[in-house]
Amino acid sequence: SPPSILLIEPRERFLFLPLLYELLSGELPLWQVAPRYDALLAGHGIAWLAERAERIDAATSRVQTNSGQWFAYDRLVIACGGASDHFGIPGAEQHSLSFRSLADVTRLQALLERLTRRPAPLQRLAVVGAGPTGVELACKLADLGRGSTLIELIEQGPQALPGSPAFNREQALLALRRRDVRLRCHTR
Repeated sequence: SPPSILLIEPRERFLFLPLLYELLSGELPLWQVAPRYDALLAGHGIAWLAERAERIDAATSRVQTNSGQWFAYDRLVIACGGASDHFGIPGAEQHSLSFRSLADVTRLQALLERLTRRPAPLQRLAVVGAGPTGVELACKLADLGRGSTLIELIEQGPQALPGSPAFNREQALLALRRRDVRLRCHTR
């Protein structure tokens, strides 16, 4: 018989990060970008517990959840996910928006609505980091802003998409130019 699997995860939705852009723009519905665990796991023999693992006792092969329950295991997989890194830049955490969660998408949508509803001269929105995520987000924001806001893409290195093939960099630069996104390299 197949092994029994228990997923201990406090959030109710799995979030597929590469599709956050499409959720931001409304191109894809929430259920496609962030399906609920109960729907995603249905029929696959995986149980889901909406709690957080708080303690691991390796000597007894048990995990304790935030409600105090203990669960025995034969094999344990720890998948912690990721977090936004502000690289020690003073003020970045307090004065910037991350783009890693459903709440981040909601905050960014609200900001875009304010910017497009009441366009004012010299409105600017900065995207920090010209890697694949930054380039795609800058292009999506420019499209959604419909000319109401100048998008600036800030990169401390010498070029956008620094680890990518030349063709990808050229296509990214073309996409940024078409949208009038200002790329500022060698900028911290």
